[in-house]
Amino acid sequence: MKMKQFVTYALLAAASAFPLQAGAHSLWVNMTHWKTPVQAEKPSTRMYIGWGHAFPVDSLTKAEDFESCTLILPNGKREALAFEHEGISTAPILTNASGEYMISLVRKPSVYTYYMEDGVEKKTKAARDTVKNPLRAVRSQQCATAHFFAGNGAAGKPMRAGNTLELVPLENPYQTGKNYFGAELPVRLLLDGSPVPYQEVTATYAGFSTGDAMAQRLLTDRDGIAHLRVTHWGVWLLKAKAERKAEGAAAKSADTEVYYTTLTFEI
Repeated sequence: MKMKQFVTYALLAAASAFPLQAGAHSLWVNMTHWKTPVQAEKPSTRMYIGWGHAFPVDSLTKAEDFESCTLILPNGKREALAFEHEGISTAPILTNASGEYMISLVRKPSVYTYYMEDGVEKKTKAARDTVKNPLRAVRSQQCATAHFFAGNGAAGKPMRAGNTLELVPLENPYQTGKNYFGAELPVRLLLDGSPVPYQEVTATYAGFSTGDAMAQRLLTDRDGIAHLRVTHWGVWLLKAKAERKAEGAAAKSADTEVYYTTLTFEI
């Protein structure tokens, strides 16, 4: 076994033995069906929003909290999805062509400013220039993507949503899972379309935990690629984040920008 592979497997084994904990709410995309037939007469699956800590279903969120929800078809065309229900926020999907489909979900950004009051550090949901005695301000935004397949599920070039921060699977998850138990699925982390090297990516699957615990800790290489080891069949969730100094228009309201992204798919 090559040294690189040995180190990778050792890290994954260690991560599985010591589950991770996370603090902030996470955003992800759920599907009622991840592998669907080709049919144009009626919806073959539905997407619904995951929000909170316990994957796959936890808290509810409002449709108006989101900047966009987009369906990307196998031919690359995009369609805006409209949520049918408040609370669980679902959207029906027609799969009238064979191939890979993608959901892109972008939450509206928020800005929190930390400030001093009576010798105590506090925070408020407001831009830095509107707060007295500001210490620092952070602008954050969450994005989520999901990949699912219709028909034979054949996948060519990896699909991308083009979100500010995005995890992109470099192989068809269904084909990876069919190879053998313990196979690796490579994913690339992109910030503004450029690879993010040496950044942590965490992963878990439905049923691993009823809380924040994650099954694996991964690290992107110099090309921004991390390798998920398939240790369980079912629906997987991958998470990553990236920070940078606020620039341009964002610098008027915040010092730092933080982006969170998740990726869901079924193996």
